[in-house]
Amino acid sequence: SEASVFARTSPEQKLNIVRAFKSAGEVVAMTGDGVNDAPALREAHIGVAMGRGGTDVARAAADLVLTDDRFTTLVDAMREGRAIWSNLQKSVVYLLSSNVALALAVFASVFDARLLALTPLMILCINLVTNGPPAVALGVDPPSSDQMNTPPRRPDAPLLSRRELALVGSSGAVMAAAALTVHAFVREPSTARAMVFAVLGFGPLFHVWNCRSERTSLFALSPRIPWPLVLAVLVSVAIHALGAALPALRPVFHSAAIAPAQWGLVLVLSALIVPAVELGKVAWRLALPSPSAKVP
Repeated sequence: SEASVFARTSPEQKLNIVRAFKSAGEVVAMTGDGVNDAPALREAHIGVAMGRGGTDVARAAADLVLTDDRFTTLVDAMREGRAIWSNLQKSVVYLLSSNVALALAVFASVFDARLLALTPLMILCINLVTNGPPAVALGVDPPSSDQMNTPPRRPDAPLLSRRELALVGSSGAVMAAAALTVHAFVREPSTARAMVFAVLGFGPLFHVWNCRSERTSLFALSPRIPWPLVLAVLVSVAIHALGAALPALRPVFHSAAIAPAQWGLVLVLSALIVPAVELGKVAWRLALPSPSAKVP
């Protein structure tokens, strides 16, 4: 615990050092290029061998091989790994929150006989056609510029933290409440169901921009315009709008015509999720300071 540099260590000593760090609860990475490094490379959580100057034994014992023998490549690998993990979280949060909204809206219609329930085809359209392309686009979202400033996650950390689960539940509840608010303005059951279908379809397309970061405002993210996500949202908007507006498809979806003024109400209710989540992010930033730990 008092030493920070070890020199002229034997293979057994290197192995003991790795084990000591592991027993202290640290995540250990070991770099090496020789045969004498192989035991420690194998014991470490992540063994890194040199690809050009390293021996065959070291490369076989390692988990990762640096083909260019440059240690800066490790930083690039860490950055890419964090981006993949972060984008996976974004996609899962987005899909789960959209499904929570859909489930709450469906349950509400079950318990209130005055409300027409969404048809199975409406639910399928929202789940697969409308929400699918944005979720895929989040998977290739450019990494955040400050992602290397956050502390590393624990190896046993779940995919979604309590904070992210709370975001899923709260954002899903907001979108469901916005959709059910339609019934306060529209009394005709078929038209109200068509508008609820539209709000539940367009609401997640606004919410997907919130999901790019759980902490940073969407207006401060870089790049401001991620073109894969823009294209995915436009595709989903076009598909959902055609399904809701084309007279020929109304019998298929058991939908009804929506007047221009009612479309305005649909857009307002769909967009409510943006200021709601932005306010939540402000409260989150005020409650918890920005992480200061930085990975070199």
